[in-house]
Amino acid sequence: MALVVWNGGGVAPVAEVKTLTITAVAAGQVVGVVINGKEVSYTATGTDTAVTAATALAAALAASTIPEFAEVGTGWSNADASGNPTATVTGRHQAPGTPWSAAVSGDTTAAVTPAAGSPLATTTAAVGPNFVDQPANWSTGSLPGTGDDVVFERSGVDALYGLTHFAATAFNSLTVRQSFTGAIGLSATNGGSGSTVAPGASGGYTEYRPRYLQLGGNPPVTIGEGGGTGSGRVNLQVGTGGCVVNVLATGNPSDDPGAAVNLLNSGTGNTLNVTSGSVGVAGEGATQSAGFAAVSLSGGAVTIGSGATVGAVSHEGGTLDCAASPGGTLTMARTAGTATYRGPGPLTAAVYGGTLVYLSNGALTLTASGPTAKIDLSQDPRAKTLTNTSTVGGGAVLYDPAATLTAATVTFDDLSLAKAVLGPVAKLVRP
Repeated sequence: MALVVWNGGGVAPVAEVKTLTITAVAAGQVVGVVINGKEVSYTATGTDTAVTAATALAAALAASTIPEFAEVGTGWSNADASGNPTATVTGRHQAPGTPWSAAVSGDTTAAVTPAAGSPLATTTAAVGPNFVDQPANWSTGSLPGTGDDVVFERSGVDALYGLTHFAATAFNSLTVRQSFTGAIGLSATNGGSGSTVAPGASGGYTEYRPRYLQLGGNPPVTIGEGGGTGSGRVNLQVGTGGCVVNVLATGNPSDDPGAAVNLLNSGTGNTLNVTSGSVGVAGEGATQSAGFAAVSLSGGAVTIGSGATVGAVSHEGGTLDCAASPGGTLTMARTAGTATYRGPGPLTAAVYGGTLVYLSNGALTLTASGPTAKIDLSQDPRAKTLTNTSTVGGGAVLYDPAATLTAATVTFDDLSLAKAVLGPVAKLVRP
């Protein structure tokens, strides 16, 4: 067992180089390259040779404004060291230390090496200061292994690549201290390094490289310990079950939209405790998955995406945005802030304080009690059902001015009934 600290910056950046070679083409045959599902290709004419087809394809690749191709840009060429054209098209990424993926596309009858549908040949693999799978980027000069305590601290060097390397390595623990201000993992949107295309509506692309640092086993994870401004992006894919993640603090999120800490996993037996900071659990929606048997927040902002599977949720402070259906009870303490529920339902909620904003037409089983508790049904016009066991008392407010409750038998005490806003058509029946 050893303490291994991420330093970063220990490896000089090397540009990744890929090639394809055209050995023969016939009129009408298509040869191209696909990156991230986007294609640039050339259709051969009757006068083309392998060399002239490679020249035309290299020119098309170099001229492309598609961001994934523009990252390579003038790195596309079919010239040899003397400047003579060849049948081999080479792509050299313009940002050394950045890995990239590309495949051969086109007519399967064209003679191309590698064959259509296969990845381009990588003649030089990228390495650099941001690779977690490079030993020189770690304090011990070797990669952390099973049983080691892994720490990110006192560094601003991003950990961006080689993120799948530790997927089968069971660390003893992982700690990301507030003194670490770099990023762990990649943003969902890439602006296109070396490209003139900015991210957003006018350009950029959805990141296709691995974005999350994958951890084997179920090491305890602590984020935000100590002083400092913290990281704005910590993307972790944690264990399959039994992993406890404690988030004490984070930096301000680097990505908009997005949280500073983003969690995925393939199990359901994990536990998440949030004291402060910004946390997303499969926060990008149904395309992501994460499982936590228990989620507890006493502060901060937590987003639970629709692809998450969660059990009981304890809300004692901060804000919660939940698009999943908890398998257990959502309990809001008297100190709770706002919880917004936008999942499909059903939901069982015990609200003793704070505001539950209910943006769902799924059935709600409600226990509400206390003068600071409010259940707000006004922000979703769809018809809603409260189950017959629902109770509202102790001054808790059920706020439904548009009378969206079309099927409900709710038991109020006199104090909560007097404070309720139920709309003009609500029917009240005294026992």
